[in-house]
Amino acid sequence: MWVGAIGLIGFPTLRDATADRMARNEYRDVASCECDYSSAQCKWNGNTRRFVGPWYASVGTKPAADDPGHGQCRTRYSTGYYGSSGGAADYRGPTSVEAGYRGGFGGTGRVRAAGS
Repeated sequence: MWVGAIGLIGFPTLRDATADRMARNEYRDVASCECDYSSAQCKWNGNTRRFVGPWYASVGTKPAADDPGHGQCRTRYSTGYYGSSGGAADYRGPTSVEAGYRGGFGGTGRVRAAGS
């Protein structure tokens, strides 16, 4: 019984400790998401009722070669870039950032949200 209890508690802890930390941005509107990422990378999340971008490597995690990063407009926003037509109303930054983990052999596994 104790071995089962330790396994039930210990396995998720060990799994998350050895997995790559990931994140993805949530947006109120599709235009802001598509400013940061391509339209193919932006998807509607019915659970949160927000548009979400792709998963990217979180702080402290080595990004893969194809990692989409924090977002193009989000990166440029701090240097004065506000959107495709140059106005501050064009781009609204992410409303929140969802945390997740990527496991599997060599970090190639599917990403799952931190709460799941």
